[in-house]
Amino acid sequence: MQNQAGTGRACRREPLVGQAVPLTLQDKQRDESERIQRVLALGSTSCPQCKAPFWRSRRPYFVCESCGHRWSENPLIEALGNFLEELHTHHPWDWFFTGTFANPVSPPGAHYMFNRYMQGIQRQMAQAQIGKPACGTDYSDADGQPSILKFRVYKPYAFRADEYGPLGGRFHLHALIGNVSMVERFCGELLGNRVWGKPCCAVHRWPCGYARIFPYEPALGARFYLSKYVTKALGDYDLIGFEPGEPILRSR
Repeated sequence: MQNQAGTGRACRREPLVGQAVPLTLQDKQRDESERIQRVLALGSTSCPQCKAPFWRSRRPYFVCESCGHRWSENPLIEALGNFLEELHTHHPWDWFFTGTFANPVSPPGAHYMFNRYMQGIQRQMAQAQIGKPACGTDYSDADGQPSILKFRVYKPYAFRADEYGPLGGRFHLHALIGNVSMVERFCGELLGNRVWGKPCCAVHRWPCGYARIFPYEPALGARFYLSKYVTKALGDYDLIGFEPGEPILRSR
C-alpha cells in the first residue's frame, strides 16, 4: 500500500456523519454575497398598478413616483384603506380629527366622550337647518324642543380609532369625519392654556383636551391618514352615525 504522506499531498479525511464541514474562503464569500442579495431584494418591490420598480422606505405606505398610486404592504392598512376610500365615494370624508385627553381616561370613557362630541356637532347642525334647537337622536320631544327624528337633516358620521402613541404617551383618538362641511372647522382664535370645550368651532368644541382637525384630502387617500396610527398600538375602532337613507351633504 502506497504511503499517502510520501506523495506530497495532505491527507484529507471524509467528514463523519453529523460532523460540521469547515467552510472555505470561497464558501464564505459566496454565502456573504447571497445574503446581501437577499437583503437587497427585500428593499425592492414594484407598483401594483403600473409595475414600475420601487424601493421600499420606512413609511408604512408607498407612493409610486411614476403613476402616483398609493398602497401599503401592511394588510390592515390596505384592507381598511380600501374600505374607507370606497366609503368616501358615497359618504365623503371632510375632516381628519385627533383628540387628546388632559386627564387619564379609559377606552370606554374616551368612546363615550367622542360620541358626546359628535352629538354636539349634530345638534349644532340641526339648529342651523331647522332654525331652532333640537334634541339628540336618542330623545323625544322635551322642554318644547322637537326631536331631531322629526326632521330630515344632515347628520355627521365618523370612523374612529384609538391609539396609545407619541402624544405624551397618552391615550388619544383619531377619526375621519364626514357630512360636516356646514360646520366651522377652526375659528382662527388661539385659546389659552388648558382652555377647551368652547362651541365656537369644531377644534375648540372638543371638551377633553387639545384637538387638531385637518381637511381630508381625497388625493392622499385614507391610507395616508390610517398609516399615521394603524401601524402603531391600534386599539378599538368603530363606524359611527352611518344610517341607511340619511341625506349626504357634499363638501363645498
